[in-house]
Amino acid sequence: MSTKIAVFFDEDNKPSSVFKPSTVKVIEKFNNEWVTDREIQVFLDMKKGIVNFRKDLLDFVSLIKDATVILAAEVSGIPYKVFEQEGFDICENEEFSIGLLDKILEAKSNNDICCESPDAYIDTTPVEGEIAGNYFLDLKKLLAKKTSLTSKQALLPFLKETPFHVLEVLCSHAPPWFDFELDKLALCKETTKISENEYIVKIYKKTCNCE
Repeated sequence: MSTKIAVFFDEDNKPSSVFKPSTVKVIEKFNNEWVTDREIQVFLDMKKGIVNFRKDLLDFVSLIKDATVILAAEVSGIPYKVFEQEGFDICENEEFSIGLLDKILEAKSNNDICCESPDAYIDTTPVEGEIAGNYFLDLKKLLAKKTSLTSKQALLPFLKETPFHVLEVLCSHAPPWFDFELDKLALCKETTKISENEYIVKIYKKTCNCE
């Protein structure tokens, strides 16, 4: 069975970030030549909110199920986690070439894909999105990788010191210290269950009654 590689391209035909409007080409080697099987237009837009963003991401994954490798200039956060869970090998590179595809294919055949380092994509503090003042942290992934870190250590300094509009936290449960500390900081939270043992907690300035 051939290896199909889903490559995110920008308008200049260079690898793009998974967060940018992209043409995703599903490419495979056929008769010793790399050919494009199909093209998909995609824009995984964080501005839609985490729940809708995740839905769009899963819908996209269903369109590239026959691929086994994802190549892009940037893969991080929720896309990284979802692609990893769905069994894709993930490669980051800002340049595209047939030679790179050959190297990926060779590594894949040797079960030695090493285009990325998972630890490199773990954000230890909230990261600002494309909308100024809107932040996100994948707390679930962070705590799984950084076992010596607590949720309070990761979030409380940010909540106390960083001006923000909205902070969305992906977690396996809402940390129990939220209730006390958020109230002290005049912050509200909304909790949304998105899957089994997975929640989005949205934190924002208190302007009305909190949950």
